[in-house]
Order: sequence, then structure tokens, then C-alpha cells
Amino acid sequence: MTKIADLAKFKREVLEQCIQRQEQQIASLKEAIEAAIESALSESGSSEDSQDSFREQMQQERSMYNNKLAESSELLAGLKRINPNAVFSQIGQGALVVTDKQIFLIAGSIGKITFDSQDIFVISTQSPIYDAIAGLKKGDKYEFRGQHFVITDLT
Repeated sequence: MTKIADLAKFKREVLEQCIQRQEQQIASLKEAIEAAIESALSESGSSEDSQDSFREQMQQERSMYNNKLAESSELLAGLKRINPNAVFSQIGQGALVVTDKQIFLIAGSIGKITFDSQDIFVISTQSPIYDAIAGLKKGDKYEFRGQHFVITDLT
């Protein structure tokens, strides 16, 4: 694992990348919803049954996008609530956790992102790995799925 020179700056930049990613995802979902609406409004078929079937399909698609939009918006709001300058003595929401093998940002269910040639796992407090590390401190050891880890840094 590469040593990160300025961990606080790294954390701020990773959090900003997560926010930008969520904003882009929300913009894409809004575009998809608009496209579904336009498609439903412009459909003209030969029979009323086929139009009804198509409209129902478009309504289901729009509903699916609206649900994803709500989830993405909630995640974005959570990311924006995190104080990027907060320093943690133990692992909790908003912490950047560096182990001897991986880096985690406890911020929401985004998954793996790459920043500055480093893989960072952006996880929520609901994830199984969080259960293994919640409340731990720099220097603590833990086991997850048969692997042993050491927390080498925390901010």
C-alpha cells in the first residue's frame, strides 16, 4: 500500500470525487426520465391496446428511474453532510480508513472508485465490512472473511 503524504487533503479530494460522481449520476437519471416521458408521449401505434401496453411499460420504466433518482439524491445529500475536515480517532461515518491492504471511505454505498492511482472502497455504515471495523482506532487489527488487516491510518 502506497503511503499517502497528506491524508486530510486526499480525503477531501476523494469525497469531492464521490459528490461529483453522484451529481453526474443524478443528471443521467433525470435525462433518462425525460426520455421515457417523451417516448411515451410521442408513441402512436395502430391499436389502442398496443398504446396502452407501451404506456404501461414506459410508466414502469419512469417509476424505476424515479426510485433510482431518489436513492441517488439521498446518497448525495449524505455525502454533502460529511465534514471533509473532520478528524477521527475511531472509525465512524465520514472517516477515511487506511489499512495495510485497502482504503475505505465511510460515506455511502458507492463501491470501488480509483483516485490518484489508489483504489478506495466507499462504503456505508450498513455494509458488512463496516461492522468489522466500526469503532476501531489506528493500529487496531481486525479480521474480515478470513483475512487479517491492520489499520495504519485514519482521518
